[in-house]
Amino acid sequence: MTGIFTWNDEYSIGHETIDAQHARLFELANAVLAIENASQHAERIKEAVRSLYQYVEIHFNHEEALMRIVGYPELNHHAELHKQLIEKMNTLLLMSKTFDEFVPALQKHMSDWVLRHIIEQDQMIGAYMRSLHQSDMNAETHVK
Repeated sequence: MTGIFTWNDEYSIGHETIDAQHARLFELANAVLAIENASQHAERIKEAVRSLYQYVEIHFNHEEALMRIVGYPELNHHAELHKQLIEKMNTLLLMSKTFDEFVPALQKHMSDWVLRHIIEQDQMIGAYMRSLHQSDMNAETHVK
């Protein structure tokens, strides 16, 4: 089974580290979703989900640190969205009676996350950083 999530430039925010982390999240989500008959492969699915959760935490911490550094004005709102994404993953895991129920629910959640969060919310971080860079470039031009 090929991955459902495929990285492309549409998802890029223009920050090398964040883009690489997003691509890695796609890989980890695909690893979870690729396990057929998840209930029969409980240990494999647990490890894949654990890896996804751990990397989500690393990524969100890194992204929020970047937003603090650049003075992103929507940091608090964005951090709240991160919290909600993790809470939704936790709810899916707790409410699913079997891994075979959890995997499709996670697939939908990850699709929503990719379509909404990365494309809409994370793109605004990239636009903000580009505007800062452009302001710096304009200031340098005026100084000379």
